Amino acid sequence: MLLFVGSVSFAQSTQSTPSPEEMLGEKPIPKPPTAPAGTTTNLPPAPSSEKTMTNTLITPAAEAKPKKKKKRLKGPVDTEPEDFEKEPEPAKPLIERAADYLQGPQEGMSDRVIVLANEVDRLFGTTRALDEYYESSLRIYQTSYVNSKGSGSYDISTNLNLSLPNWKDTEKKFQNWWNGPQDDEGKVTQKEFKEANPWEFNQGVNLRFSRPVAYGALARVSKNFLTGDVVNHFYQQVGWDSDRLWESVTSLTNDYALDRKLLFRFLDEADWGISDEKFNSYHGPSLIYTINRVSLTSFDLRLITIIEDNNLYTDNYTAGITYRTAVLPLNWLFVQITPELSWPRREHFTATWTMYFEIEIVFGSVKQ
Repeated sequence: MLLFVGSVSFAQSTQSTPSPEEMLGEKPIPKPPTAPAGTTTNLPPAPSSEKTMTNTLITPAAEAKPKKKKKRLKGPVDTEPEDFEKEPEPAKPLIERAADYLQGPQEGMSDRVIVLANEVDRLFGTTRALDEYYESSLRIYQTSYVNSKGSGSYDISTNLNLSLPNWKDTEKKFQNWWNGPQDDEGKVTQKEFKEANPWEFNQGVNLRFSRPVAYGALARVSKNFLTGDVVNHFYQQVGWDSDRLWESVTSLTNDYALDRKLLFRFLDEADWGISDEKFNSYHGPSLIYTINRVSLTSFDLRLITIIEDNNLYTDNYTAGITYRTAVLPLNWLFVQITPELSWPRREHFTATWTMYFEIEIVFGSVKQ
């Protein structure tokens, strides 16, 4: 009997009450072994519960990575962080805002319209191309025509634009005076200075092989500026001719690119014969399609006015199509054909047709 009871009591003593960790399904923290009373041991002291919990439990705060500091963006103008509050800048005066809009920032320019307009002017050999594309240039051209009254041709004409070192120095000084001093000129590049002061000054001589030979000289000032997506080219020219004496030409061209090859252009031009007191003006749109690198087609409508006896009259209406191409491999030889329908005042605005044929030679050194 005693053995049975003892075994039972032994079995009961070996069973232990489950800990709270075991009841929750977690692994209990092991306890260090205890030495019998009266004995010494070299075991390290039991860690405190606070340190044990710190080493075994990983909190979300401990798992999160430290936040990175916001960096300032480096560039032409340092950018402040988003949470940095800036003081509002004072509004510009109205006249300064209008000037900024008329000239337009360089970075806001539409590359498409600029490139297309430059290509069109280069192929047409306009005054803008002679001024901006070539350093020095020689242009020789002759125009023939056929209409209902017969055929004929105009005299051979030449335009020579020379880049003379001494004249260029004088021209540069005049340009600097015209554009005004720049307080921060030493802080900007030459390209930025030219973009901020886009006035161009050019000069040339004219020669017409007529009987007698006619000759003349001219000076021209021009400027490109932007309004929205429209590139505008303005020039004012004053010259003297042995036949027409003193005369002036004022021109404003507005260009807008409809797509990569199609350019819409509107022209306003006034020719004033200062000496003979004659005045003509030309107004109208053009739709210019660039076929390839050396050819283009232009559809033109024009209204031509004249001043006689201090009265302004409509002198002519014209509608024409121009095809112009370079004769490859001679990039300096151009051929131009223009069938045109006109309603001149001297014909009582009766429709007449004319076919123009022009040969043009352009030699020049391209600006670097």
